Amino acid sequence: KRLHVGEEIATSIALPRLFSIATPIIAAIILTAFGFPALFFTLISLALFSVIPLFATGDYKTRFSFLRQLSFLLKSRSHSGQQLILGILSIMEAFIWPIFIFLTLGSLLDVGFAVAISGVGIAFFTYMAGKLSDRVDKRTMMKIGGLAYSLVWFLRIFASTPLEIFLLSLLGGMFASVLEISIFSIFCNIAKGKNILDWTVTREFWLGAGRVVAPIILLLLGSWLQGGFAFAGLASLLLLVL
Repeated sequence: KRLHVGEEIATSIALPRLFSIATPIIAAIILTAFGFPALFFTLISLALFSVIPLFATGDYKTRFSFLRQLSFLLKSRSHSGQQLILGILSIMEAFIWPIFIFLTLGSLLDVGFAVAISGVGIAFFTYMAGKLSDRVDKRTMMKIGGLAYSLVWFLRIFASTPLEIFLLSLLGGMFASVLEISIFSIFCNIAKGKNILDWTVTREFWLGAGRVVAPIILLLLGSWLQGGFAFAGLASLLLLVL
Protein backbone atom coordinates (compact mmCIF):
# COMPACT_ATOMS: atom_id res chain seq x y z
CA LYS A 1 0.00 0.00 0.00
CA ARG A 2 1.45 3.33 -1.09
CA LEU A 3 1.65 5.92 1.66
CA HIS A 4 0.62 9.53 1.13
CA VAL A 5 2.99 11.16 3.61
CA GLY A 6 3.82 14.14 1.39
CA GLU A 7 0.17 14.78 0.55
CA GLU A 8 -0.87 14.68 4.21
CA ILE A 9 1.96 17.01 5.23
CA ALA A 10 1.08 19.38 2.39
CA THR A 11 -2.55 19.49 3.51
CA SER A 12 -1.53 20.27 7.10
CA ILE A 13 0.60 23.17 5.82
CA ALA A 14 -1.70 24.47 3.09
CA LEU A 15 -4.99 24.68 4.99
CA PRO A 16 -3.77 26.97 7.80
CA ARG A 17 -1.93 29.08 5.24
CA LEU A 18 -5.06 29.34 3.10
CA PHE A 19 -7.14 30.61 6.02
CA SER A 20 -4.45 33.06 7.11
CA ILE A 21 -3.86 34.76 3.75
CA ALA A 22 -5.80 37.89 4.78
CA THR A 23 -4.07 38.12 8.18
CA PRO A 24 -1.04 40.19 7.09
CA ILE A 25 -3.28 42.69 5.28
CA ILE A 26 -5.64 43.01 8.28
CA ALA A 27 -2.66 43.48 10.61
CA ALA A 28 -1.22 46.17 8.35
CA ILE A 29 -4.57 48.00 8.25
CA ILE A 30 -4.89 47.92 12.06
CA LEU A 31 -1.29 49.09 12.47
CA THR A 32 -1.72 51.92 9.96
CA ALA A 33 -5.11 53.11 11.20
CA PHE A 34 -4.87 52.61 14.98
CA GLY A 35 -1.18 52.13 15.78
CA PHE A 36 0.88 49.43 17.43
CA PRO A 37 -0.96 49.32 20.82
CA ALA A 38 -4.22 48.34 19.09
CA LEU A 39 -2.47 45.62 17.08
CA PHE A 40 -0.66 44.36 20.19
CA PHE A 41 -3.93 44.17 22.17
CA THR A 42 -5.63 42.33 19.30
CA LEU A 43 -2.84 39.74 19.07
CA ILE A 44 -2.76 39.17 22.84
CA SER A 45 -6.54 38.68 22.91
CA LEU A 46 -6.43 36.18 20.05
CA ALA A 47 -3.55 34.32 21.69
CA LEU A 48 -5.50 34.00 24.95
CA PHE A 49 -8.63 32.74 23.17
CA SER A 50 -6.57 30.22 21.17
CA VAL A 51 -5.62 28.43 24.39
CA ILE A 52 -9.25 27.58 25.23
CA PRO A 53 -9.57 24.61 22.78
CA LEU A 54 -6.52 22.98 24.39
CA PHE A 55 -8.50 22.41 27.58
CA ALA A 56 -10.98 20.28 25.62
CA THR A 57 -8.31 17.82 24.45
CA GLY A 58 -6.86 14.84 26.27
CA ASP A 59 -3.40 14.87 27.82
CA TYR A 60 -0.96 12.22 26.63
CA LYS A 61 2.41 11.69 28.31
CA THR A 62 5.24 9.38 27.43
CA ARG A 63 8.54 8.55 29.11
CA PHE A 64 11.28 11.07 28.49
CA SER A 65 14.92 11.01 29.60
CA PHE A 66 16.80 14.31 29.30
CA LEU A 67 20.24 12.66 29.48
CA ARG A 68 19.35 10.16 26.77
CA GLN A 69 18.00 12.98 24.64
CA LEU A 70 21.33 14.82 24.79
CA SER A 71 23.11 11.87 23.20
CA PHE A 72 20.30 11.34 20.72
CA LEU A 73 20.67 14.91 19.40
CA LEU A 74 23.95 13.95 17.72
CA LYS A 75 22.40 11.13 15.72
CA SER A 76 21.35 11.45 12.08
CA ARG A 77 23.63 14.40 11.39
CA SER A 78 22.38 15.01 7.86
CA HIS A 79 18.79 15.19 9.11
CA SER A 80 19.85 17.57 11.90
CA GLY A 81 21.55 19.79 9.32
CA GLN A 82 18.39 19.89 7.23
CA GLN A 83 16.32 21.04 10.21
CA LEU A 84 18.94 23.63 11.19
CA ILE A 85 18.87 25.17 7.71
CA LEU A 86 15.07 25.05 7.62
CA GLY A 87 14.99 26.99 10.91
CA ILE A 88 17.35 29.62 9.49
CA LEU A 89 15.33 30.03 6.30
CA SER A 90 12.00 30.24 8.16
CA ILE A 91 13.24 33.25 10.18
CA MET A 92 14.62 34.94 7.08
CA GLU A 93 11.36 34.45 5.19
CA ALA A 94 8.99 35.37 8.04
CA PHE A 95 10.79 38.38 9.50
CA ILE A 96 13.81 39.66 7.55
CA TRP A 97 12.21 39.71 4.10
CA PRO A 98 9.16 41.73 5.34
CA ILE A 99 11.53 44.19 7.07
CA PHE A 100 13.37 44.65 3.77
CA ILE A 101 10.06 45.24 1.98
CA PHE A 102 9.09 47.95 4.47
CA LEU A 103 12.48 49.67 4.25
CA THR A 104 12.39 49.53 0.43
CA LEU A 105 8.77 50.49 -0.24
CA GLY A 106 8.04 52.41 2.98
CA SER A 107 4.50 51.09 3.35
CA LEU A 108 3.07 48.68 5.92
CA LEU A 109 0.26 47.82 3.52
CA ASP A 110 2.81 46.80 0.89
CA VAL A 111 4.40 44.50 3.45
CA GLY A 112 0.99 42.99 4.20
CA PHE A 113 0.22 42.43 0.54
CA ALA A 114 3.65 40.89 -0.13
CA VAL A 115 3.31 38.46 2.79
CA ALA A 116 -0.24 37.61 1.68
CA ILE A 117 1.00 36.92 -1.84
CA SER A 118 3.64 34.63 -0.37
CA GLY A 119 0.84 32.88 1.51
CA VAL A 120 -1.07 32.36 -1.73
CA GLY A 121 2.02 30.78 -3.25
CA ILE A 122 2.40 28.41 -0.33
CA ALA A 123 -1.29 27.51 -0.03
CA PHE A 124 -1.94 26.63 -3.68
CA PHE A 125 1.46 25.24 -4.59
CA THR A 126 1.96 23.21 -1.42
CA TYR A 127 -0.71 20.60 -2.13
CA MET A 128 0.65 19.98 -5.63
CA ALA A 129 4.19 19.68 -4.27
CA GLY A 130 2.97 17.26 -1.59
CA LYS A 131 1.37 14.91 -4.11
CA LEU A 132 4.49 15.08 -6.26
CA SER A 133 6.72 14.20 -3.29
CA ASP A 134 4.87 10.87 -2.94
CA ARG A 135 5.91 9.95 -6.49
CA VAL A 136 9.51 11.15 -6.70
CA ASP A 137 12.56 10.75 -4.47
CA LYS A 138 12.17 13.18 -1.58
CA ARG A 139 15.88 13.96 -1.32
CA THR A 140 15.98 14.84 -5.02
CA MET A 141 12.97 17.08 -4.50
CA MET A 142 14.71 18.72 -1.52
CA LYS A 143 17.80 19.44 -3.61
CA ILE A 144 15.76 20.93 -6.45
CA GLY A 145 13.82 23.07 -3.97
CA GLY A 146 17.05 24.14 -2.24
CA LEU A 147 18.63 25.21 -5.53
CA ALA A 148 15.53 27.15 -6.65
CA TYR A 149 15.05 28.80 -3.23
CA SER A 150 18.73 29.77 -3.19
CA LEU A 151 18.30 31.49 -6.56
CA VAL A 152 15.29 33.40 -5.19
CA TRP A 153 17.34 34.66 -2.22
CA PHE A 154 20.20 35.82 -4.44
CA LEU A 155 17.73 37.61 -6.75
CA ARG A 156 16.21 39.35 -3.70
CA ILE A 157 19.53 41.13 -3.18
CA PHE A 158 18.79 43.19 -6.30
CA ALA A 159 15.02 43.67 -5.78
CA SER A 160 13.94 47.32 -5.74
CA THR A 161 10.54 47.70 -7.42
CA PRO A 162 7.10 46.60 -6.13
CA LEU A 163 6.70 44.15 -9.03
CA GLU A 164 10.05 42.49 -8.32
CA ILE A 165 9.33 42.27 -4.60
CA PHE A 166 5.82 40.82 -5.05
CA LEU A 167 7.05 38.28 -7.62
CA LEU A 168 9.95 37.17 -5.43
CA SER A 169 7.57 36.92 -2.46
CA LEU A 170 5.38 34.55 -4.46
CA LEU A 171 8.31 32.44 -5.67
CA GLY A 172 9.82 32.40 -2.18
CA GLY A 173 6.58 31.08 -0.73
CA MET A 174 6.38 28.37 -3.37
CA PHE A 175 9.90 27.03 -3.00
CA ALA A 176 9.84 27.34 0.79
CA SER A 177 6.87 24.97 0.77
CA VAL A 178 8.80 22.49 -1.42
CA LEU A 179 11.61 22.44 1.13
CA GLU A 180 9.31 22.13 4.13
CA ILE A 181 7.35 19.24 2.60
CA SER A 182 10.37 17.28 1.40
CA ILE A 183 12.37 17.72 4.64
CA PHE A 184 9.39 16.90 6.86
CA SER A 185 8.60 13.84 4.70
CA ILE A 186 12.20 12.64 5.08
CA PHE A 187 11.86 13.13 8.84
CA CYS A 188 8.64 11.09 8.96
CA ASN A 189 10.23 8.23 7.03
CA ILE A 190 13.22 8.19 9.39
CA ALA A 191 11.16 8.38 12.59
CA LYS A 192 8.51 5.85 11.49
CA GLY A 193 8.28 2.91 13.88
CA LYS A 194 10.80 4.38 16.33
CA ASN A 195 10.60 6.51 19.47
CA ILE A 196 8.64 9.42 18.08
CA LEU A 197 9.28 11.65 21.09
CA ASP A 198 13.06 11.40 20.73
CA TRP A 199 12.92 12.26 17.06
CA THR A 200 10.40 15.07 17.53
CA VAL A 201 12.48 16.70 20.27
CA THR A 202 15.57 16.41 18.07
CA ARG A 203 13.74 18.03 15.16
CA GLU A 204 12.43 20.90 17.28
CA PHE A 205 15.85 21.44 18.86
CA TRP A 206 17.59 21.91 15.51
CA LEU A 207 14.76 24.03 14.11
CA GLY A 208 15.06 26.26 17.18
CA ALA A 209 18.85 26.37 16.83
CA GLY A 210 18.42 27.62 13.26
CA ARG A 211 16.04 30.33 14.44
CA VAL A 212 18.71 31.47 16.90
CA VAL A 213 21.59 31.32 14.41
CA ALA A 214 19.85 33.55 11.85
CA PRO A 215 19.49 36.65 14.11
CA ILE A 216 23.10 36.23 15.33
CA ILE A 217 24.38 36.27 11.75
CA LEU A 218 22.24 39.32 10.99
CA LEU A 219 23.59 41.15 14.05
CA LEU A 220 27.11 40.48 12.81
CA LEU A 221 26.16 41.86 9.38
CA GLY A 222 24.69 45.03 10.92
CA SER A 223 22.28 46.97 8.71
CA TRP A 224 23.27 45.10 5.53
CA LEU A 225 20.10 43.09 4.99
CA GLN A 226 21.21 41.99 1.54
CA GLY A 227 24.10 40.21 3.24
CA GLY A 228 21.50 38.22 5.14
CA PHE A 229 19.87 37.31 1.81
CA ALA A 230 23.23 36.02 0.54
CA PHE A 231 23.63 34.00 3.75
CA ALA A 232 20.15 32.49 3.25
CA GLY A 233 21.02 31.65 -0.35
CA LEU A 234 24.20 29.87 0.72
CA ALA A 235 22.33 28.03 3.48
CA SER A 236 19.80 26.84 0.92
CA LEU A 237 22.60 25.57 -1.32
CA LEU A 238 23.94 23.46 1.57
CA LEU A 239 20.84 21.26 1.25
CA LEU A 240 22.32 19.92 -2.00
CA VAL A 241 25.07 18.13 -0.07
CA LEU A 242 23.14 16.97 3.00
